[in-house]
Amino acid sequence: MRKLVLIISILGVLLSVLLSGIYFHFSYFEPDTVSYLFQAKLFAEGKLSVPAPPEHGFSSSPHINILNGKWYSKYPFGNALMLTFGVLINAPWLIPALATGGALFLLYLLVREMDGNSVALIAVVLGLISPATLGMGATWFSEPVSRFFLALYLFALIKTLNGVRLSGFKTGIGYPLLSGFALGYAFNTRPLSAVVFGVVGAGLALYQLVKARTEAQRFRPLITRLGVFLMPFFIMVGVCMAWNAHFTGDAFMFTHTVAQPSDKIGFGKRTEGYEPNLENAFNFTPAWAIERTWKHILPCISFNALGWGGYHHRLLTGESGYSFFGFIIAFVPLLFPWCLALLPFFSNGKRRSDFTEERILRNRYNWLCLALIVGNLLLYAFFYFEGSTWGFTPVNARYYTETTLLAFIPLVARGMFIVYENIRQRKPLIVAASVVLILLSVNTVWSYVRIGRVYQNWSPVYQKLPPMVAERDIHNAVIFVAEHRGAPIGDYPFQNLQEADIVYFKLGPAPRWKLTNSDWQQVYAQYFTGRAAYLYVQRENSLTRLSPDL
Repeated sequence: MRKLVLIISILGVLLSVLLSGIYFHFSYFEPDTVSYLFQAKLFAEGKLSVPAPPEHGFSSSPHINILNGKWYSKYPFGNALMLTFGVLINAPWLIPALATGGALFLLYLLVREMDGNSVALIAVVLGLISPATLGMGATWFSEPVSRFFLALYLFALIKTLNGVRLSGFKTGIGYPLLSGFALGYAFNTRPLSAVVFGVVGAGLALYQLVKARTEAQRFRPLITRLGVFLMPFFIMVGVCMAWNAHFTGDAFMFTHTVAQPSDKIGFGKRTEGYEPNLENAFNFTPAWAIERTWKHILPCISFNALGWGGYHHRLLTGESGYSFFGFIIAFVPLLFPWCLALLPFFSNGKRRSDFTEERILRNRYNWLCLALIVGNLLLYAFFYFEGSTWGFTPVNARYYTETTLLAFIPLVARGMFIVYENIRQRKPLIVAASVVLILLSVNTVWSYVRIGRVYQNWSPVYQKLPPMVAERDIHNAVIFVAEHRGAPIGDYPFQNLQEADIVYFKLGPAPRWKLTNSDWQQVYAQYFTGRAAYLYVQRENSLTRLSPDL
């Protein structure tokens, strides 16, 4: 069984790499991924930051902070640090792929602990075909790294609570150390997701403590193991606070919000920008947080979990343009994963785990998974931005990527196993279920094609401009980028401005992003005399040679 799961995990790596090449040509494709790569390149040079540039026009992403004389990514360091290993071998795309394969293998180990080999195998197969798994594994977002460490955390936590010793450790501290470190690293990668998993894990630990409180031979060792768990976790939290203090001067002020204070959780006026116009900012309300959950988030999670159905961000708003028949075809399959995920809570029967031992289906691990899903939905309900309201790709449901793989898919796998146990003696139902699965598998393939079209046309500035520069063999040049808040990563600041071969500069006016300089000739005369000069306009996807002397 482990060999089979290892093959599935390797397939997860290979398919993530393949999709990264097909979708993104092994590169970044939007401002977040640019920010992560920028910080990874700094780490590869042994730096936490570089001196701030003279203008914001030099910065390739709005998610890179220029503050207090420092230039660095606004995001926690966890994902960038992992990407650094890829940068060192000129293959940053390999890191999320490896993290995806590792998460699949850990998913099998985790679900096997919770529900046995049979359900674990179903879960890892579903995880392999899931767009939320591979569709994110092809990107340089922080979610692939985060879900790997959260999978490691959950697996090691359950081993810790069950009193299992890690091979190579004579005492029972191996799994607690591993679990605490994994959660701490996840906190330094995606803090909000780590908070959800940490709180739910704490609830499971408390449940185990209550059960063991009358048995000293179980209670005391459990307290000791949980104490060991806290040591690496608090060390990693301390590293996070040191990171914050270094850049913001306050251990409790995160780099995410220090330069963009209106980009935060909570209700009220919310927007991105270094100098946002709050009068025209989005007014985030509890009513909208509730409405978007059922109208956008839940169907988007379902669609990205298995690729079934045809989610559109206007599907439940009456503005999708679908006919009644088209709406039914798109919407009904979106219900299937949720029905399967909820089925274990309504089944009173028993089944044979691995066909050898009896376990009650309605067990604490079902509630663990449900708590992770609900906790994830509740916490991100306080964040104003929600990608599922304007798109359908895994990126648009990325805030729920970790719980999709580690909680939603295990519940779906249990639901599928219950259905199988109830119909396996009825041949007509087996045939009908097989036909449905074949049709849904075709639907999944179509969903990957549909997602790919969007991925491949996400941002011309990032996806089309660098190849144009390479194809035209441009050197010793400045590329001015008009009408956009982002630009590709050039050779500066990784080489000094005078020696850098290709430098990108964003033109204004865009006061929100502190892009105040819109006269390219003035900028050229100030910073780039002696270089070739080009102007890129995204809406025309045109790269034009300029004549600085005119």
